[in-house]
Order: sequence, then structure tokens, then C-alpha cells
Amino acid sequence: MADKPDGKRYRTRSMAKGDPLQNASQDSKNSKTRGKHGGKTETKEKRGKEIENGESSNIFATTSDGIAYIPDASNLTNLGPHSKITSWKVINYQIPVPIGDCSAHFLVDADTRHVHKAFLMDGGTNAGNYAAWAQILKGLRFIDLELGNNWTFDSWVVTHWDEDHFRGVKDLLVNPGIKFTRCKRKGGTITKSDPESFASLYFSPKSVLCCGAWDIPVMFKGGGDFLHPFVKENEYRRWDGLDAKERSKQGKKLLRCIWGENLIGLDLFTRSFQFNRNTGNLYKDEPLLRDVPETFSTTVLLGNPETIPRFCVVGANGYGIGRSDACKPEPKRNETSILALLYWPDKQLCSYYTGGDGHTDVYKDHVYTWFIDRWHDVEMVKLDHHGSTGENLGKVPHAENKSKDPVREVPSESDTESESEMAIENLETPDDLEIEVTSNKTKAVKNAEEIGIVVGYMKPSKVFVTPGTRHGHPTWDVLIILRDYFSKLWTAIDNQYLVKKETQGLFSTRSVYWFSKEKVSYKDINFKHVLGVVLQNRLKIAGGDGSGMPEEEDNQGLSYIDILGQDMEEEDSDADPSFDVVTAQIADAPERIKPQEAWAKWRKKLVRSILREIDSKVKYYTKSGRRRGKAINLAVATALEEYDQKRRKNIPRERWMKGILSKPGTRSYVLEHLLAALDELTQATDDAQLEGVENFEEICWQPLVASEQQDPHFLVRFEFGDQRQDTTIKVFDDSGRYEYEYMEESEQDNKEGGMEEEGKQEKIRQRCKKTETKLFSENQHEPWTKHVYGDSAIASMLSATSLGTVANSRMAARIRKSTKKIFTKGDSKNMIYKYYVKHSKAGIEEMIIWNEQNKHKSTNRNRDDENEESQNPAQDVLITQSMAGININPQAAQINNIRVDLRNINAEPSIEESLEKKKLKKTR
Repeated sequence: MADKPDGKRYRTRSMAKGDPLQNASQDSKNSKTRGKHGGKTETKEKRGKEIENGESSNIFATTSDGIAYIPDASNLTNLGPHSKITSWKVINYQIPVPIGDCSAHFLVDADTRHVHKAFLMDGGTNAGNYAAWAQILKGLRFIDLELGNNWTFDSWVVTHWDEDHFRGVKDLLVNPGIKFTRCKRKGGTITKSDPESFASLYFSPKSVLCCGAWDIPVMFKGGGDFLHPFVKENEYRRWDGLDAKERSKQGKKLLRCIWGENLIGLDLFTRSFQFNRNTGNLYKDEPLLRDVPETFSTTVLLGNPETIPRFCVVGANGYGIGRSDACKPEPKRNETSILALLYWPDKQLCSYYTGGDGHTDVYKDHVYTWFIDRWHDVEMVKLDHHGSTGENLGKVPHAENKSKDPVREVPSESDTESESEMAIENLETPDDLEIEVTSNKTKAVKNAEEIGIVVGYMKPSKVFVTPGTRHGHPTWDVLIILRDYFSKLWTAIDNQYLVKKETQGLFSTRSVYWFSKEKVSYKDINFKHVLGVVLQNRLKIAGGDGSGMPEEEDNQGLSYIDILGQDMEEEDSDADPSFDVVTAQIADAPERIKPQEAWAKWRKKLVRSILREIDSKVKYYTKSGRRRGKAINLAVATALEEYDQKRRKNIPRERWMKGILSKPGTRSYVLEHLLAALDELTQATDDAQLEGVENFEEICWQPLVASEQQDPHFLVRFEFGDQRQDTTIKVFDDSGRYEYEYMEESEQDNKEGGMEEEGKQEKIRQRCKKTETKLFSENQHEPWTKHVYGDSAIASMLSATSLGTVANSRMAARIRKSTKKIFTKGDSKNMIYKYYVKHSKAGIEEMIIWNEQNKHKSTNRNRDDENEESQNPAQDVLITQSMAGININPQAAQINNIRVDLRNINAEPSIEESLEKKKLKKTR
């Protein structure tokens, strides 16, 4: 909260049924102190001995005479009987991190647009040239421009401890030496705030960590320094003196943290309980509870709290609301995810559901029963696990791999504290894509009847997804089912009132990555989901007997398209009302499994052959005996390429092939079958890729990028009110420079097309327009305003000192030294420097020179009082490290005695220059 917190004590009565908390008066004020990491903190008033303390205290720690202590009173303002707030809005910004999730949620006065409460959820991770922390900073600056900067986050909510749900925020929190700024709007002028650490700028002094589970291997890896902003204000010295092992043991007492099933029933905005997690009843209707964990609650609700929207946790750590038992005793990391609902108590209206990476059984078996008694539907549902099959369409039980190494549950992080360097495209186990088809046909049929489980149960008019760059998310089969769902929904709605496509359908934080890939693989489109069997059974349920499904490898039976007597021309399918595109796609799925099964079968044989080579132990195994996945993949690819080239040279080919196929067991025999399977699989995945694009475009009006080189990210804003017609949805590019607006679908003649001679003319579909938001206006006196968008966007947010890090990697060493952090190898280049090694630095020179000019002017005015390291202003701006990609003008650099050393300016070539050199080398 922007309002400064005060310590308060409140006198309460026993919470009998329906008995509200009473008004209170302030006893004392706290003095301000500053924590080690630059975050503003406040000391607590001393508690009396009688105050209950520890994990088993009531919702508020209470003295024997009935006085409740509110540890953090950075509370909602003006919520008493005389409050002027008559209506609320909840604004949800989905920040487009490269992989995973990150969102910011705000409780706002609908009339004044004043932010009263805010929390940040998850944090994403990096992919390729895109950094999660950079995407977060760009998103937050856009929010500052829209909502003002008079707010801070009261909580960081981590749904679960997978890297793609926390790493971006961790990178920002673990680098307190890097100073950022926030935008401040004064009328039509935009200025920057004083530079501070990320935690100081964006988190309140007593912010709280809320997480789906207490996950020691992840939370305390590397010491857990990023948790420092959540250390209790009177425990800083103790925390700083502990190593990682001791912190993990004592962390529950030292941190302001609520985790696991203790979160169930809690409103994330106010951190006050709304429901009893075991019974599911309203908390105010329960007798006084003595075993409720401390929530560091920020609010005592006065007057009528029914008008305040609640963002309530309904599941976590494998538990669901209304049940005291766990759905699964030892949930995997994804299964510990927080499930939460946004609802309006006085309107019986549910606006939003999110489930992290999901645990479908928690929702189906626990939450749904509780939910359906209170609400008919949810306006918007965020797809679990980025649109994966298992978490959204239901999993069929499969045999667990007993030999699976539990170490794989621990996410890989970089050795440095500054940046995550993930090898994304070469992961050996692609998440949920390696599930084998079950042999339990009875269970498969049952699941076929329940397909579309989560979306179908909640009946949303809007669905949201956060695709990444791997695992085929959202999966091809989920898109099929979503198209089917919305087709039926819009048909039903259209019979009653106008379908508003700008606020209905699918929304996404990025263009689906596998749509624009030149070559898709089974890791992008995997036909061997358990859904293969489920889809076939669904076809039978829909009315067919499945007789057209080829069951044996040598059965060449008719395809479903042949049975319908249709060809694949779009005009014919649209003209025939009996043609069902979704059913046809479902029917193709079992047939497409076959080449993938053949590919897997023959690839396994080839790998065995490779591993029998004499030097295989050195090439393909680590010292500990584990296989080197990348080396094996490279060997397979090399063998295939060499064999294919050899095969093409042998003419006549049929005679040569006959000789190969007459020798079973040879490597050539295996390679021939593997190539044949690959050809069929490539055709199947190409077809599925085109179908995926078609399905997506039918339900989502956002633009699709045409190539992998284009920026695919979208920042999406949802604004919910207590009436559904008040909901607004805005889609922007990742920095908020441009807005994409829905247009009624129109067609324009493509006069350059070559179809006129046939009496036809190609049409171009237009579904959205792109307009500039114009939130920034360039100021010629402040060069940073020229570079708020594009490659220099992050640099324009940095302090003058941190901006120097972009040019000089040794700056990072001084920053580390100033924070008293142990200097280790690899720390000399912090995340800012690493980021700009991968990006163009155009524009940064101008900002550095401008900063130094201002510094020099200030030095001249205050020379007698200055306390700088050097008295020579020319030496102050000496830049001796390389600034890759910047062509500094020596004459411009001499302004006001500013000198730039160009000796090493080209020591590190830019990415573009490196690629050009590689091309020249290949040509020669």
C-alpha cells in the first residue's frame, strides 16, 4: 500500500456466529528503520507476555483480555460505516513472461481509481533473448502509467515453486544493488522517481510471502537471499547471520509467510479469512477457532464488508476447501499449486478462477462440490498449466516410472544469483507429454464422457492461457476442445442476445510458439497423449461406432473424411451443415498416433545400437553413469542425415532398398524404418499445426506472429466489476506502447492475388487494429523518454550508476562490494550486463552522456560540498569497457569535458556482427 502502515491494537469480542469485529483505536506509532536490502521497514511495538505467538495462534494474535494485535496495519482505508467507497473494481494485469506465469492484481475504488490493495502472483522465467525480469519491469511501468505509482504490493503469491512461476521476481529481489526507478505522472509530464532497489520500489515494508507449499530445496537454494524482503522486521540481524541450512530450519519463524493448506479460505487482498478450510462455511458463521495460522492480516472489516470483492484461496498443497483430508498425501510440485477465485459476496457473482499448474483432482473431487453450491459459473477461467492436456482435459491413470530420479523435481537454476540460463529446447523429459496410452479402456471411456472437465464445469465465457516456448502449450487437443466449447456456447448465446466477441473467447499472453515454428516435433505436437484413446471413445459417444478407425497397423480402413464423403475444401465443409470440423479432427487423432509410435519404436532401437559402440561410455555417459541426452540426440540426428544422403545417391533406389530391407537387425534396416516413420510423422504434425492455427483463430481475435523472429508477447488487462456487463478487456504489446482492438471481422479484396481468372478473388481477414497508446510523450530535455520502448527500455529505468553496468561489467563488482555480498566467480557480470550482451545498446550512449552532463553541472554548483570518489569530472566518465553495438561519436562525447575512451569499444562484437562473421566464414 502507498499509505504508511501503523501498528494497531483492536479490542474484539468472541467471534460467535455472525458477530463482526468491532471498531478500534490506535495505541501507538512505530518508528521507521531501513533494512539491509534497502527496503523500508517498521519496528513492531513490543508485545506483552500474554500475547499468543507462533504457528498455532488465532487469525490475530490475542491477549488474555481480548485485545487482538494486528501485526501489519497497512490496511484498507475508509472501510468503516461512513466510507465513501460505494463500488469496487478489480484490475488484473497478465504480464507476458517468456515462460510461465506472472500477474498483478489490484483492488481499486471504481470512482477515484485509487488503488487500495495489490498483490503480485508468480514470476515466470527466461527463454532465448527474452528475460522474465525485464518483461516484469516493462509491465509494471505500464501499470504505473495507467494507475499511478502511489501503490505497492502487499504480498507476493507463488502458486508453486517451479522455476517458471518465480524466477523473474527472484532475479529482481536478489539484486538489491541494482537501482531502478518508477514513472511519476504530474499532469501531462512524466518524470522518474528516486532510484531504489526493486523491493523498496514495489513491495510494502511488511509484505508477505504466500506460497502453495513450503519447498526447502527451492526456497533456500543459494541461501534464500531473495526472501529478505519477507523477513520479520525484528529478525533481520538473526537472518543475516544464518547460512542456508539454518535459514531453512528457522525460516518458518523468521519469515512473514503463509503456505500450503493454511492459505485455504484466505482473501489474498486483505489476508483475512473468509471461509473455514475444513468445512467450507463462511468464517463469520463459525465458532471461535483457536488453531488458525497467523496471516499478518492488514484489515479489520468495519461496517458492511459484503460489497468488497474477495480473491479467495480454495485449494493448495493438494488440499481443497471443504475437506480436511488431502486429495493426494504427497503431491508433486505442480500439484501443490494454489487455486483461487475472485468473487463478489453481495452479488453472488464469480469473476475469475486461476489454478497455477493445477491439480485436476483437487478441483473435481473437492472444490467443485463446494463451488457449485454457491455459484452457477465463472466469468473467466485461466487454463491450468499453460493449457496442458492433463490439467485441462483430465488424465487417465498411467503406470508411474518407479525409476524416476526424484532430483528432477528440483528446477535447474544458474550458478549465479543474477540470471537464469535455461536450456529449454533440449530437455529430455517434456513434462506431461510422455504419458503412455493406458490399457484401462473402461477408465478411458469414463474419462471420455468427462472430457473438457475444468472448463465445462465452470462454464466461462472467457478463457485465458499463458503459453510458453515448450511442451506444446496450449496443446493441440485442448485447442480442439476449446473450439468445440465456444462454438456451442456462442450458438446458445446467439439465440438470446448478441455475442460480444471482443470480451468472449480465448485470450493469451503470447502467440502460440508452435504455430510459427518452421519445423515442429513430437515435443510440440504429441499425438500419443492418453487423450488419443479418449478422443476415439468420444467419437463413439458422439454417435459413431468407431468402425472407420484402423485398429491394426496393416488395416488401411477408410478415414473419417472418406466416410462423410467430403473432401477438405473449406467451401464444401462450410456448405454442408452436417460437417463437424471438431469431430473430424478428433477422428484423425488415433491414426496420427501410429507414425509417432513407429518413430519411438525405431528410435529406441537406434539408440541401443549407438550405445553399444566401443567408445559409448565416454561419449554418452556421465561419470555418475547417467546418459547424456544431448549427445545421444546429436548422434541420432547425425546418423539419420548421413543415411539419408547415402540413400539419395543410390539409384535405382528400389533395388538398393530391397537389399537393405532383406537384412533385419542391421543399423541400415533400423534407419530405413526410422526415416519412413519420420516422414509420416512430419506430415501428421504439419497437418495438426495448420489445424491448430485454424482452431485458435476461430476462438481468439488476437494477432498471430508470422515468424519466430517477431515479438510474440501481449500484456492483457482484465477489469472486473460487480456487474458482468462492466467487464472490460484490453490487449497491448508487452510494453504497452500499442493497443490491439477487436474489429468486427471484415474481408478485403487482395487485388494482387492470382485467382481473378477463375472468377474468384482472395480475401484478407481483418479482426483487430493496432493503435498507439501515447502514454509517453518525448521530452527533448530528458533523453530517456526517447528510449522507453525498444531495446533500451530497461536501461531507461536504471539509475545513473546501474546504467553504467550496461557498458562496464566491472560496475557489478563494485555494486556487489557495496552490499557486502561475498564476491564469487561469475558475479562480475550482473543480470543487466548479461541482458545487454544479447540486445542492441543503441540509445544507451545518449542516456549515459546526459547523466554525466547533469552530474558535471551538479559538481560545478556544489564542488565544495561534494563527496565523490574522484575530483576530476573527466575521469568520472571514463568508460574503458566495451559497449557492444554502440557507435559513440567522439566529438559529441567531448561536451562539457566528457571524455569517452574508445580503445576497447569494439572488443565485444554485437550478436549481429558475430552472426555476420559466421556467415562469411562458412562462405569462405
